[in-house]
Amino acid sequence: MDGLINLDNSLHVFTRAPNQADLRELSCAGMRSVVNLRAPGENGEVLAPGTEGEVAAKSGLAYLSFPVTPADLTTRAASTIRVEMEQLPTPIAIHCASGKRQAG
Repeated sequence: MDGLINLDNSLHVFTRAPNQADLRELSCAGMRSVVNLRAPGENGEVLAPGTEGEVAAKSGLAYLSFPVTPADLTTRAASTIRVEMEQLPTPIAIHCASGKRQAG
């Protein structure tokens, strides 16, 4: 899938914000969860987090919205995200706008 980087069998980074078709394709590609690190109303928003969650659920995906700006991505925030992600079925696709927050 265009924009999806496989880090390992359980975690994949989506290098852009997904649209509705992307979420359906993620599900068809075997993803079981989506994690959104974008804040509501963020510049270039494709889907509002609530809408993304609804589309994800309709596509059979678990969904976690954890809005964090690059400046707020501290070690503590990263640890909290990691703990919450451990509760999700894998494989997981995680995204922000560009894939850079996931690298933090």
